[in-house]
Amino acid sequence: MKLFKRLQHSFEGLSFALVRYPLTSAFLMAIAVVNGLSIQRSGFDQYDRLLATGIIGVLISLAAQEIYERFFTDGMKRWGLAIGAVIITGIYYITMLNIPDFSLIISIRTAVLVLALVVGCIWIPTIRSEFLFDQSFLIAFKAFFTSLFFGGVIMLGVSLIFGATDQLLFNVNYLAYPHAANIIFAIFAPVYFLSLIPKYHIDDGEAEQKMKWSRFLEVLVAYIIIPLVSVFTVILVLYILLNIRGEFWTDNLLEPMLVTYSIVVIFVYVLSGTLENKLADQFKKIFPKVLVPIVLFQTVASFLKIQEEGLTHGRYFVILYGIFAMITGVLFSLYKGKKNGVVAILLMMLSILSIVPPVDAFSVSRRSQINQLETVLIDNEILIDGEIQRVADISEGDREVITVTTSYLSQMNYTENISWFPEDFEYYSDFEAVFGFSPYESDFGREIPSYRSFFRAQEIPMNISNFDYMVQLQFADTEDDRESEELLINGETYRVGWMSEGREGFYLRDGEDEELLFIGIEEIINRLKENEPGRQGISQEEATFHAMDNGKSMAVIVNILDFQEQSGQENNQENYHGDAYILVGVED
Repeated sequence: MKLFKRLQHSFEGLSFALVRYPLTSAFLMAIAVVNGLSIQRSGFDQYDRLLATGIIGVLISLAAQEIYERFFTDGMKRWGLAIGAVIITGIYYITMLNIPDFSLIISIRTAVLVLALVVGCIWIPTIRSEFLFDQSFLIAFKAFFTSLFFGGVIMLGVSLIFGATDQLLFNVNYLAYPHAANIIFAIFAPVYFLSLIPKYHIDDGEAEQKMKWSRFLEVLVAYIIIPLVSVFTVILVLYILLNIRGEFWTDNLLEPMLVTYSIVVIFVYVLSGTLENKLADQFKKIFPKVLVPIVLFQTVASFLKIQEEGLTHGRYFVILYGIFAMITGVLFSLYKGKKNGVVAILLMMLSILSIVPPVDAFSVSRRSQINQLETVLIDNEILIDGEIQRVADISEGDREVITVTTSYLSQMNYTENISWFPEDFEYYSDFEAVFGFSPYESDFGREIPSYRSFFRAQEIPMNISNFDYMVQLQFADTEDDRESEELLINGETYRVGWMSEGREGFYLRDGEDEELLFIGIEEIINRLKENEPGRQGISQEEATFHAMDNGKSMAVIVNILDFQEQSGQENNQENYHGDAYILVGVED
């Protein structure tokens, strides 16, 4: 009876959410339709645009409903806000129609807009309210993972039903699985999430009830997540203190590591804002003060990276985030969670700033990269009177700037709008013809690996005379010793296989595990390097390696071998993988 009542209550909550958020539910159903069309018709050309529009529509309509609930009671204002949400969503879609491809720029701008809208939807119910941003964040956090959990359980059950039906009754079309996932995660889970969001303005105790910490969540945050963040902080601080020197500031690991750390700290701080626990209290007291200097390190590292690589859109976002994180750390230290809504406002403002021209990430980075390239070209007398001249004598550092900057501008499709670039410029095919040097002829002080591949000509018959057994093995430098193949020849037991510990290569052993023959991978690679790799394949003779002793013989015939050379190192077999036949023969 209790189970029935719980199910009834859940269905009532879903129905209530559909009525409370009709426009949001309509956008969710539209997303499900778009997903269904994409599943049914691979290569649906409007999919990215329509999906992004649907997601934006969901969030804007959700924000409109929350604005209505927080500030209005007149039903006409509700529909006015809904119409406004539809118009804004339509403008977003029309804007994307003017762009031929759903490019990286549109993807990033959409992702940033989604972040701003998500934060806004959490913040709106707390405007001029007795409720704090931390409380609204906690409710959204719990609702998200609860709906995700139930969606996952339902999907697992549906998959088991489909699997049993397919095995026991009749064939189930493989598309049934993605269609089911689409309905569950595009409609059910989001609607269930909405059903868990209370009406903050109604004094029925629902909001206060959902703001309470469960024992499970308290243990998870206070006794697992916070200690893990604390340990990681100690490791990070020790790493900084032990390695701080010139190259430390431009270490490629430093910037993403510090950004990730600060994101985790801010997230955990806001999540634990209403948690009354000694460990949580210590975390909220200490970590904002630790956050500020660490984010300062990250921002300095980012600025130094700009000197090395110029300002790209990625670095723009990293620096902008660093500014946000430093201000956030100061606010956390001063107000101790009471003004975290200000942090939400700051995040939304910076997010919008980063995607609105002319101060957005892409406009600023484009101007920066073009100016940097133009300056180097003019200084080296390569760009004269608006035309690029081929120059062979140019410093290594300037070649690096030209190569890296041109690569970025080409990847972002900016070169077509630069007057002094040739029309229809293609980086990989036209760079050397335009600038007079290859982008690959120098490693700019770094060790750049080269890759080589060898293929045995499959159409040539293999000569396997004088051998008793043939075994096919796959091998790689990253693999542990492979399970050996056991052979019975003339009443004796032998084992053939691949080993990577100590020595790397193929072996033949007797029944007592004593090694009889061995062919090392270094010998194979060094000899194959003497041949020119080609897709037409190498001959069996070139691909075959022999070892013989005391009437035992073994041959390795390489079918495929890919390996990577690292310039400037003695050991050139840094990475490799391949496939080979192992032939074994034993004289009577």
